[in-house]
Amino acid sequence: MNELSVVFLAGIGDYLKGNKSRASLAQFVNGNKEQTKLFIRQFDSETQATKNLVNKYVAQFKTTYPARKRITGKQVDLGIIYAEARLERSVQIESYRTLETGVLVAGRGTRGRISGNNGGSAEDTEDTEDTEDTEDTEVTEDTGDTEEVPEKASNGYNIIEGFNVFREEARTLAESQGLFINGNLQQLLALDQILLLVKKQHSEEMLSCIGNKNLVCYHNDLKKEFLELEMRVEGKLLTELGNTMAMLEHSSRKDIKCQIFDSYKAADDLDAKILDIFLAYMDKLPDEPLLNHTIKETELITKFLDPILNGMLNDHDTDHNFMWTNTRSIGTEDERPDAEMVILKQRTIDYTVGYCEVKISESSSNTVEVHNDMVKLARFGKKLCDEEDLDGSLLALVVGMKLTFYMMVMRANVFYTMFEICSIEVPKCLSSLPSLVAKAHQIKQVIHAYHNHCVKRPSGSPKRRRSGYMTKEDYQLVVNTNKPKRMKSSLSFN
Repeated sequence: MNELSVVFLAGIGDYLKGNKSRASLAQFVNGNKEQTKLFIRQFDSETQATKNLVNKYVAQFKTTYPARKRITGKQVDLGIIYAEARLERSVQIESYRTLETGVLVAGRGTRGRISGNNGGSAEDTEDTEDTEDTEDTEVTEDTGDTEEVPEKASNGYNIIEGFNVFREEARTLAESQGLFINGNLQQLLALDQILLLVKKQHSEEMLSCIGNKNLVCYHNDLKKEFLELEMRVEGKLLTELGNTMAMLEHSSRKDIKCQIFDSYKAADDLDAKILDIFLAYMDKLPDEPLLNHTIKETELITKFLDPILNGMLNDHDTDHNFMWTNTRSIGTEDERPDAEMVILKQRTIDYTVGYCEVKISESSSNTVEVHNDMVKLARFGKKLCDEEDLDGSLLALVVGMKLTFYMMVMRANVFYTMFEICSIEVPKCLSSLPSLVAKAHQIKQVIHAYHNHCVKRPSGSPKRRRSGYMTKEDYQLVVNTNKPKRMKSSLSFN
């Protein structure tokens, strides 16, 4: 129990001893507002705050009056006081930041005046300020060699400020009750300086601290920066592919493949990769799903996932290689991702640029495992960016027949962003293969981003300032292993 809880509990005890006949939690709160605010502001919702406060009152009531069987006066409405407590806390956080900035500015001016009083020229003074300021603010200030990245979304919102507030909220929640891996995924990653952006799946706390419009705007900004959103499969080729898929029911597999090969001749390199996917599926997919058969992980990988992942991420002409490895690699500590994406140098692996994790399905019984795979990918991707000095790392998560791609990039030398770039429903049989044509443009964009951004940064690029890493053990320290019955999952993977 932390010091705040001990002091607060003692305060409730003193109140109960002085009000033997008419004690109530509501009366205690009304007479001890400031003390109560300090306690309840750490909780993420009014419901959590109320539950914890009532538990403290009940525990102290039993201690103070052990002979009483009935606990009276435990009802309380925290609506207004909880809102006030959270507001005051937000103001305090911003005040600390403002004070810190003011101290830095004042320090610069003082150093400048001291330098001037000692006979230094204006030019000497300016140089001295720059040098000393860099030393004093190593964590937050860029040096002349570090990379400068815009900190604001295109609508003008300062993402870093919002993320810092969200991260502070996450830290408070972690200290008070721990974080649930499947209920507080975004907060858990925020502690590791990672902002997770998944389309229409932002947590309530993210919406409160940053705002939905700002999150959507920033997510779109990142996709515009790292994906060529105007890139399309050549129109005639796409039409031909659609017409070919429309003939699946009335043509043999050989005839369908011959028609795809006819389109292949005029395709550019990236369009050819998409045709490779369809050709591979023509060999692998059953006509219809089997009714008396359950797909296991090995079959899921070899028959349904490999055609699309191998087609997108393997390119021998550019030395890109996708491998089902299930072995330790760069940044994975003692864990083993299911697959990795690497760049080859002649007959050796030069460096790794991404990872893939696979789960056979999502259900109420394995939601923690699926969310844990997201945490693993985020950790792997973040460390990979730093260890290999990548522009970005590509991360793929498969849950059943749902394949989702994410990119991990460092922003403003302050935090990392893991953002969703594409989600694909993997075909189960030949009759569902035509639906993949609608995803052709997005598949091409992902391949292009993979080739152009999941690479080492050019030599001479501005230096990055690395943040610390949370290890697997660090995550385990803040994860609450209890499993509440009615917890809303952070993400849905269906």
